[in-house]
Amino acid sequence: MHNNMDGKFIRDCIHGDIFLSNKFLKIIDTSEFQRLRRIRQLAIVNLLFPCAEHTRFSHSLGTFHIMGRIIKHFEKEFKNINMSIDSRDKEVALAAALLHDIGHGPFSHTFEEICSNKTMNHEIWTIKIITDESTDLNKVLVENFDQDFPKDVASLINKSSYKQNYCDKEIDLSFILSSLVSSQIDADRMDYILRDSVHTGVSYGNIDISRIIKSMTIKNIKDKYFLCVYEKYIPDIESYLLSRYQMHKGVYNHSFKCEMEGVIKKIFFRMKELFKCNDLNKYMIPKGIIPILTDREYTLDEYTSIDDSTLLYLFSELRNSNDLILSKLCKCVVDRNKFEQLNDIENMDLYKSKLISDLKKIGYEVEDLKKEYFWLEVSKNYKAYEIKKDNIFVYDNRRNIKDLSEASNIISQSVCEEKTDIFINKDILNDLIESNELKLKNV
Repeated sequence: MHNNMDGKFIRDCIHGDIFLSNKFLKIIDTSEFQRLRRIRQLAIVNLLFPCAEHTRFSHSLGTFHIMGRIIKHFEKEFKNINMSIDSRDKEVALAAALLHDIGHGPFSHTFEEICSNKTMNHEIWTIKIITDESTDLNKVLVENFDQDFPKDVASLINKSSYKQNYCDKEIDLSFILSSLVSSQIDADRMDYILRDSVHTGVSYGNIDISRIIKSMTIKNIKDKYFLCVYEKYIPDIESYLLSRYQMHKGVYNHSFKCEMEGVIKKIFFRMKELFKCNDLNKYMIPKGIIPILTDREYTLDEYTSIDDSTLLYLFSELRNSNDLILSKLCKCVVDRNKFEQLNDIENMDLYKSKLISDLKKIGYEVEDLKKEYFWLEVSKNYKAYEIKKDNIFVYDNRRNIKDLSEASNIISQSVCEEKTDIFINKDILNDLIESNELKLKNV
């Protein structure tokens, strides 16, 4: 960090110097924000790309920096429609960008799927951490800004409160700023695409942030205000969306990454089974893990007590479990012991039927392969552009507004990529069979 009278510069490997005023420095010094140092941006992708060790802490700083650049750009755009943005609105937008990921749990989205309460996703936790008066973060926001600041920041992050992606008759500044925090073109995506590509070493995430920001404008068409992009910048928007698609295909939905996420889910399923039988009592189970094992809701204190290191410690300890299934599942993650991917099976349905039939012959009944510890199916789907989600509008040379899918030949032809990868762990299968005094060689 480099000192400045009114704040500090933090050196970032993506954006260079990022300046934070003293108010925002106090935000990042809170325990809730420092926790993001211990949550990797890409969870277990470092098992695939060794340099992907970057955290949600650095990503949040990058998102804050990009939001500052966007606000500076939009100050000129606002003048064109006789509108202005005051210093407090700027601070709310910057704080929303800085805190948009504060509610992520360890291993991020995988952890959300493990928790029994599906409504408690990271966005809901983000709002809780910001608005709950017991948190250090909430106290800092109130003391350094004002009493309503936490609520206004949370409202900006809570995009679900906006039912449409344009403003009818009267422009809504909160909607515009919220869209810049979270939409299909936002500060969040711009940072993580560029940051993730650098840390994984892939080339297709090298987007031009300056051009993307320059493309953005606000236009009033038939009494409706649209956040849109100029037609001449369509190639830059296409490049950005295709980069995101390629990152999904090559990194975020890589078969090995999805395999490890599936293994982690099976670890917790096995833990819950053993916990109910009191077979995990001799291990030091962190307090933040108990709600998952008992199917109860988290308290705020429990949730903010856990991070990636909590789960990695747990998995490392459970490698020594007397339960061979749990032990081997944990070794898959900690020691990178992969399942075998079934890529060369032509008729998968026939293969499954025969496997189930053969196991039945030796006395091992299978009701649902997907629930077996030796079997793993991972389905994924992604596309370059979501037509029905935060549409990207284009302002063309004839002063008309149209959806990007109508203006771009590339995006209009993009299809949803759907794929299911299937894996088997014959070592675990052998243990399951031997526990029934049966032999794998008969299968």
